[in-house]
This record gives sequence, structure tokens and C-alpha cells, in this order.
Amino acid sequence: NNSTKISGTIDLFEPYNIITFNNSILSIQDKTWTFEDNRKISFNSKTTIFDSISIYNLDHRLTVTGKYSEGKTNGSLLMNQVDIADFSHFFTTIKLKGIIDGDLHLGESNVDSKINIANFNVDTLYIGDIEGTTDWNSAARQMNMDVSILRKNSNVFNLTGFYIPESANKSEEMNLTARFTQTDISPLNAISENIFTSISGYATGYATITGTLSEPIV
Repeated sequence: NNSTKISGTIDLFEPYNIITFNNSILSIQDKTWTFEDNRKISFNSKTTIFDSISIYNLDHRLTVTGKYSEGKTNGSLLMNQVDIADFSHFFTTIKLKGIIDGDLHLGESNVDSKINIANFNVDTLYIGDIEGTTDWNSAARQMNMDVSILRKNSNVFNLTGFYIPESANKSEEMNLTARFTQTDISPLNAISENIFTSISGYATGYATITGTLSEPIV
């Protein structure tokens, strides 16, 4: 049950055409999200610029700022009290729940991001609270990351390490360590239903993940 009602103006200028939103709404899962008025999208054949495009429903808000040009993205996505269940059906058939807050940066030199998900659930299984951060090391040209899952204030899972994207001077590389402390592995049933069934139990230990995103080595 999704629908969109867009109104505003389109100005055909040089070097950019400009769309200005006014009195526009987006209906997602029977919830009405309102576009912040007077926010603009500027575009031409090569570039699209988002001028703090923001939608909100009560205290829940999503804001996109940035630029997409010739295959490259540089911008941010700000999330305030967003219920994952409202949007997860756009990306997966797995039922996800949880309230997300954070600031996600996308760009070649700025991936500094922080995301928190409260009461995250996969299907009907409670996972816990997720805390994640990434930051860009300019000298090493690598993205450092630290992701944790907490249940009842105990850290049951932690993923740390770095990822180096491919560049003219370096090959793609990642070096991550996943640590498990009495981690419930039953949620794997939801993402591997065509491979394994009836997965249950708790895992304690660690695993290293190297290689590349397309060919990881565990």
C-alpha cells in the first residue's frame, strides 16, 4: 500500500533544471510521510543535486543531502527514529523491525557514519540493539569499522577491522574480525532458508574475514 502525491514547480534553467517540492506526500505501508516544503532537486544530463530533501511522519524523519555525478556519489542520509519495518519491504522479503537513528555518509573520501538500531528483529526473532560506526583513514585510504550487537547490556557480537577499496595504487582488501559471545545463531534461518533449516544454538569464538567483498575468505 504505497502511493505518492507530488506537487511543486519545475524550472528549466541552465546549468541545472530545478524541482521544488510543495504540498507533497508519500504513503508507505499506510503511513503518510510529508515532504518538507521548498526543498529542491537540481539536475542536468550528468549531475543530480539533493538539497536536504526531507520526508517526515510525526517524529520520524529521513533527510537526503548530496550530489550524484558521472557515477560518483557524495552525500549523506540522516535518519531520525525511522522504523525499519516501514522500508525493509523495498529491499528484502525478510521481515525486519527496529528503530534506526544515525547519519550515513556516502562518498569517496567521507564514509564517517554512525548508526544505532534499537530492538532489532529478524522475522520474529529478537536480535538486540545494534551500534555501528565507520570512519575514513585518509593516510591509509581505508575505512575502519566497528559494529556491535548488545542484548541485555551484554556485547554478544562485535565486528571490527578495515576495508580498502580498489584504487589506482591499491587492490581491494578487507581484514575483519568477528567475535561471538553466546551469540544466538537461529536468525540465520531467515537468510539461509533455501540452504539450511532448523539452525539453533549459541556461538562463542571468533572468525577472521579477508579477501574482497565479492570473494571473502573466512
